[in-house]
This record gives sequence, structure tokens and C-alpha cells, in this order.
Amino acid sequence: MVYLWTLDCESYLSNLADEKHLPPFGSFETEKNLHFISIYKNLSSQAEQLIQSASSGNFLYEIHKLIDIDMRLYYLLLLMIYNDGLRTEEEMLRELERNYKLEYLSDSEHFYPFSDYRLIVEHI
Repeated sequence: MVYLWTLDCESYLSNLADEKHLPPFGSFETEKNLHFISIYKNLSSQAEQLIQSASSGNFLYEIHKLIDIDMRLYYLLLLMIYNDGLRTEEEMLRELERNYKLEYLSDSEHFYPFSDYRLIVEHI
């Protein structure tokens, strides 16, 4: 199983781009996404630290925090795929927050974290 916080996002997206497996109108260029890659790595590090220091006393809080990080990582991947270079990084991060909040607070079962709707699936 692949968790988003263990994923090397740069290699993963580069491979998908090379193999032409990105969604329609999607692409990936490392140079355009250096800042987003850095944010992704930072969030991944936070998730790993959370897992390593997990305690049963704060179980629900820690699970909530991990799901929160997972959703942000998911949207960062989408942001990098659809980064056309025409919008500023600030505009893109605002868009990420807006979409993240809409989906995260959605009552539609298709948008629940860890559902089949997720972008990342294990490729064989």
C-alpha cells in the first residue's frame, strides 16, 4: 500500500508524465513546481513524525491530523499536475485551500478520504 506521505511526489509525477498517464490537460514540470514539491515534502515529514510519536491518549486527534495532511497532499498533487504556470503560487494555494475545504467537509461518500476517488492508486 502506498501512503501519500511516503510517496516521492516528484519522481511519481515525472513517471506518470513520461508514461502519458496524467489526466486530460494535465502535465508535470519540476521547475514550475519546486515550491509545491517543498510544501509536499514538509507535510510528508509532519505525517511521518505524527505516526512515529502517536499515542493512544490522543488517538482521535492524531487520526484527524493525519487525514488532514493526507487531503492536503492529495490536493498538492493535483495542483502540480494542473500547474499551467499562468497563475501565481498564491492564487494556486488559495485554490487548493478552497477545494480542500469543500471536499473535506463534503457529505458525499465519493469524496471521503481514502475512498476509491483518490488520485493515487497502486500501479502494477
